[in-house]
Amino acid sequence: MPKPRPIAITPALCVAICLGAPAAGARVQDEPPVERALRDNEPRPWKIQFEPAVWYAALGGDLNVRGAGRADAGDLNISDPEANPFGELHFRADDLTFTLSGFGFSVDGRSSALGETHTSVDLASVDATIGHNVWRWNPGNDASDVHLGLHVYAGARMFHMDFEQRIDGQRLTDSDVWVHPIVGGKLEAELTRRFSADLALDAGVMPVSSRESYSVSVIVGFQWRPHDNVGAQIGFRQMFFEVDNDDTKFTGSLGGLIGSLVIRF
Repeated sequence: MPKPRPIAITPALCVAICLGAPAAGARVQDEPPVERALRDNEPRPWKIQFEPAVWYAALGGDLNVRGAGRADAGDLNISDPEANPFGELHFRADDLTFTLSGFGFSVDGRSSALGETHTSVDLASVDATIGHNVWRWNPGNDASDVHLGLHVYAGARMFHMDFEQRIDGQRLTDSDVWVHPIVGGKLEAELTRRFSADLALDAGVMPVSSRESYSVSVIVGFQWRPHDNVGAQIGFRQMFFEVDNDDTKFTGSLGGLIGSLVIRF
């Protein structure tokens, strides 16, 4: 049987191997730099986002518990800022986003506005909405970091309030729930892979005479994400509302800074 001949390794063959192997690898691994930059700059998709937060808010407005008399929150000494829990939970599926959000607020104070008065207000609110992404924009076909989006949403907002006043030894209390529909919009701006800003505005009303309520809410937030799945956000929320059940009427406002973690996956 004839023996196999050894392959002659010539200098030319060595050069071809050395130059050809990296070139072949480069053809497999390389992609146009603009396409690679666009892919790297594109915001990473997420399905669930959770934002546990603290809302440092102050209460304002006029309160009248069971006909005791209309009194300003400042006169009742219940207008000092308080740190209270706030949170949002978002579920996203394509262009739809389902959101649950809510907060709790509690304050009490003593004053002599209506005699010796002790007033406490406990307020809880929950929103449930569904939103649709109606507009997206990237300012160019090059490797731009900026991505803008507009969401419109609709749903319902629930208020639960407990009121208590002790005026010269007389105790007045009331507790009730109000629900009204809301509609709104949210503008989101991804300025870089790590930094974004958003602005949300919504409003709603329930004009039923024995259980009237309305609210208007504005939130602006600035978010920084050192990691694709974890970030921090700071913002400001201002809410105006009125609840009325014929016994108790509160035309009020809540406003203050919000600080939150952002966890998405």
